Amino acid sequence: MITKKTLFLFFSSLIFISQLNSQIDFKAGIRGGVHSFEVPAAQSILLGDQTVDFIDSPLGFQVGMFGKLDLSLISIETRIMLHSTSVNYTLDGSNGSLVENIRTESFNNIDVPLLIGVEVLFFDLFAGPVAHLNISSTSELLELDGGIVSQFSTAEYGWRTGLGIGIKRFHLALEYEGNFSRFGNHLSIGGLQFDFGNSPRRVLLSLGYELF
Repeated sequence: MITKKTLFLFFSSLIFISQLNSQIDFKAGIRGGVHSFEVPAAQSILLGDQTVDFIDSPLGFQVGMFGKLDLSLISIETRIMLHSTSVNYTLDGSNGSLVENIRTESFNNIDVPLLIGVEVLFFDLFAGPVAHLNISSTSELLELDGGIVSQFSTAEYGWRTGLGIGIKRFHLALEYEGNFSRFGNHLSIGGLQFDFGNSPRRVLLSLGYELF
């Protein structure tokens, strides 16, 4: 039997959901772009009898999906993005003028950021944590003598901040990212890990298109 109390709760819930829906705007779509990768003030590391120096990283690419929830005062955005990055090293302190002294390493991550934002004038300002899930990697450093092992962690974490602007269905974002782990700690000899002394940084530029 339906009581008056049940009807009251039912219609009260409908009113609450209706009011909540009027304050929530959900968007989802695809996103792609480019990113830089650098290790500030990277130190040399000694792998066996070879001194390895980090020199540079070409622009990498990113592609994936995003979902954004706009509330009355803040926004919450998450993404699932494939990031492809490659880095170049030199051996024995070479300046890279000899091709045979350059070694390249590439890795692909699935990045999942969670960004909390506020709207200021025409821009969205946002920040939040990001998880990097490694899915594959290749390294020419493994060709060196000395039993070098390259093993990226399954997951590493960092933080990201930036600003964005929406123009109709397009969402442009410029972001800066830091990481909590030091770059190079995936390299080891006999179980002894190495790193270049600092955490990597990235600048990301991406454009999203709202599908709905």
